[in-house]
Amino acid sequence: SAFFGTLHRRAPCGSLDDPAEVFFGLPDPVREVRGRVPAHRFHELHHDDLVADPTGTLADLCGFLGLSTPPDYLTDCASIVYESPNRSRTTLGWSPELVARIAIRSAQHPSLSRYRMDDLAASGEAS
Repeated sequence: SAFFGTLHRRAPCGSLDDPAEVFFGLPDPVREVRGRVPAHRFHELHHDDLVADPTGTLADLCGFLGLSTPPDYLTDCASIVYESPNRSRTTLGWSPELVARIAIRSAQHPSLSRYRMDDLAASGEAS
């Protein structure tokens, strides 16, 4: 994911295994909070949804928070969202084993199960 690339760039360690371990430690608190609060008090926002439909995604978030959303506010916010996701992960050296491990572990987390690394495996970028 882009998160791996960001972690790796900010603290280069030579291997993507360490950022992967950090990354997979993050969803556990999300899962814990989700289990503790009523469903109507939990809002999950996915980056790819924000990029694909910034106005609608922000309107949903503001509605969840009970905030009014004047059209110019949503338009202004949407104007600073990238038009497409930054695929920084494609600039890193992924081993096929790590790509496979990440796919398995992502499938185990409801918040991550929709994200795929097929673009690395299919393009031969996993080395």
